[in-house]
Amino acid sequence: MGGLMFLRILAIAIFVMLAAVQVRADPLPRGFSLGGDDTPQKPVTKDGTTTFQIFDKQCNNVPYGDDRGESDCTNGNIRSDMQFSPEAKMGQLLEYRFDIRLNADFAYPGYRNDHAFGFYPGAWDTRLRIASWEGPLLHNFLYMIKADAKNGISFLARQCQAPEQFGNWVSFSMKVKWAADDTGWIKVTCDDRIVYADEGVATDQPPHCFITNVCEPDLVKHPKSVLLKLGPVMAGFGYEWKKYGYASPFTPVQKEGIAVSFRNIAITTGAVDYEEADTLAMRQLQEKLTELGCDPGPADGVPTRQTREAALSCRVFAEGTLPAKLTVATVKDFLAAYSTAGVAALPHGGIDLPKAEVPVQIGEVQSEKQGTVSEVASYLHFKAPGVDGRIDMGIIGLYSRKNENLSGLRLSLDLDLTDPQIKALRACGVVVDVLKRGGLKTEVTIKRATLILWQKDTNFTLPKPECVSAALSKRARAKVEFVLSHFRDIAIALLQQGRSGELHHQGAEVFFKRVALGEISVGT
Repeated sequence: MGGLMFLRILAIAIFVMLAAVQVRADPLPRGFSLGGDDTPQKPVTKDGTTTFQIFDKQCNNVPYGDDRGESDCTNGNIRSDMQFSPEAKMGQLLEYRFDIRLNADFAYPGYRNDHAFGFYPGAWDTRLRIASWEGPLLHNFLYMIKADAKNGISFLARQCQAPEQFGNWVSFSMKVKWAADDTGWIKVTCDDRIVYADEGVATDQPPHCFITNVCEPDLVKHPKSVLLKLGPVMAGFGYEWKKYGYASPFTPVQKEGIAVSFRNIAITTGAVDYEEADTLAMRQLQEKLTELGCDPGPADGVPTRQTREAALSCRVFAEGTLPAKLTVATVKDFLAAYSTAGVAALPHGGIDLPKAEVPVQIGEVQSEKQGTVSEVASYLHFKAPGVDGRIDMGIIGLYSRKNENLSGLRLSLDLDLTDPQIKALRACGVVVDVLKRGGLKTEVTIKRATLILWQKDTNFTLPKPECVSAALSKRARAKVEFVLSHFRDIAIALLQQGRSGELHHQGAEVFFKRVALGEISVGT
């Protein structure tokens, strides 16, 4: 009996052990694997639903493995996620579709983030992401789905689900053409409602690039592939948490934890952004623009840069009538505006720009302010002929709506500077800041020189230009001299490329228009 009892107990133990293994071995959705084997709280898949949970301070202490000397625990990050393979490649047309459910008692409020000015209304941000599209480079996040109890579930600050709907499923779809040039496009829907769309853009570049979005605005990166991750990640305060006066590196998580579930996950090829009705509306808009004497290109229902520029400039409408950009989400609004009675009698839009001396390809990276508040702080990057390397430039000042001027104009430039050059520049009246970006062991040092310009009426000039030039290396001098000699060409490029409408600060847009038209001069 003793031996028989022992065998029975052994059999039960083996059964329990095998059952436990079976629970742990429940398959993840096809194509997915765990983000890390040492994740404290692994997801559970049951009846086609994969549920993730994270709890306060339960972090992964395994080093990242890239010689930064950091881990989730050192940085205060709490995660439970999975990743999809294969990674997307540039040129692919893909749709990412899945349903999301956040626990009904979710209470993390989010926070006001100064870095989010120009991107999020009221700069109200959240440290919690529940899905992300990432490049393979360090701090190379492109798009995120975020969540907080104030704004709900959101994509690039566009609400996907309201907080009062927490506990219910919401259907998410992102159709995208991954591209490193202006052939890219993206359309995001929640419950088949378009919440975000953009076209003629490089989708390998993050639209909301700031430090707390795991993106470095000072560094332009071109990933060759994109990785999808699903599951909650609560970002902490980083390894410098004590420096900023926090009690720990962790963002507090409610006692009962945060649960996020996914179902009906599918990643498919061959995505299109324009459905049949959208193509018809675009063709009708192109026909209307042609009838009005504007040239949108052929009336084929295919949006081009020429079509977008014609739609924005063919006629001048009352402020707020037209959306800021023509996309699949706004084409019917444009068509309605151009179909109203009396539209032919409206004044022609657009401005007659002078021809630029040199071509410039330029775009805004970040804006610390938005709208028409007085403070302007916009950051741009561009390539200039004859200049080695990309030019990173900030434009800073105080905008006055009364006289459409920008007083206290300062231009910041990221330059390769030695310590003696920094000392010499400071002697010339140039402010030089040394900024740190990156990780604990892989910090990138950025040396930013801020040129304070003198203003007389509508002319801005640099005092002591000879002193500044003498303090710089040949490479850095070429960048500074190009900006000061070709600032008007920079402004013309912003307008010619249709990028002025993408500047977050309206005062900056007005300022560049006035520079392009010769009403304001900036230079030596």
